[in-house]
Amino acid sequence: MFRNEDFEIDTLTQEAHTTLPQYLLKTLLTVAVGILITTVTSFCLYMNHFGLRLVYQYENLPIVVFALQIGCLLLFRIRLFKASLLTTRLMFIIYSILLGFTFSFLQYLFQMEAIYMAFAISFVYFVSLCVIGYTTRIDLLKYQTILLVGLIFLIVFNLLSILIDIGHAEQISCSCSLIIFTLLTALDMKKLKHFYYEYQEDETMLAQLSMYSALQLYLDFLNLIYTMTHIIDGFNKS
Repeated sequence: MFRNEDFEIDTLTQEAHTTLPQYLLKTLLTVAVGILITTVTSFCLYMNHFGLRLVYQYENLPIVVFALQIGCLLLFRIRLFKASLLTTRLMFIIYSILLGFTFSFLQYLFQMEAIYMAFAISFVYFVSLCVIGYTTRIDLLKYQTILLVGLIFLIVFNLLSILIDIGHAEQISCSCSLIIFTLLTALDMKKLKHFYYEYQEDETMLAQLSMYSALQLYLDFLNLIYTMTHIIDGFNKS
């Protein structure tokens, strides 16, 4: 027989489910926290020149930090659905701090005006791309493999440009990077929405996928900033 208690329990269960706006907000807030951690870490290391002093004292430190970044990123992806949510969040925070160390050296390489302008432009651009990715009806997921190949090409090209002299390497790299991360940002936002509809009944899976999407969007934003800084600084010098 139908009982009022059963109705109340079912109602509470339904209300406990995360809605799409809640899922979206939680993911974007995680992205914002990661960017804030990286920005604060970078600014603090630059202001007291602590990162620079460490590099002078330990010449291999940048290689160690880079290895830790790669290791942390791989561990995050491998353990995403096996580790607890707390562990996943901790790895995200550690990775954000490590990238803050790397980004602190951008302030020695580029003019501060270029960095500030790049941050402002990238923020507006990133938000616009997120809106486009969220609202578009185009199936961006089918371009995922193409973008992955493009990203691999960009990495290989940048490594080759370090080893051998390639004409206009910086312009080619910036152009390709801007195109790739423009599309990747829209794609990752589309995937965020896709994940919700695919796993909306599984709160645990949703929480982990929220962290995964946050990491992807966080990396998209930082790469946009890095690319924009290169472009703006190049215009200023010319």
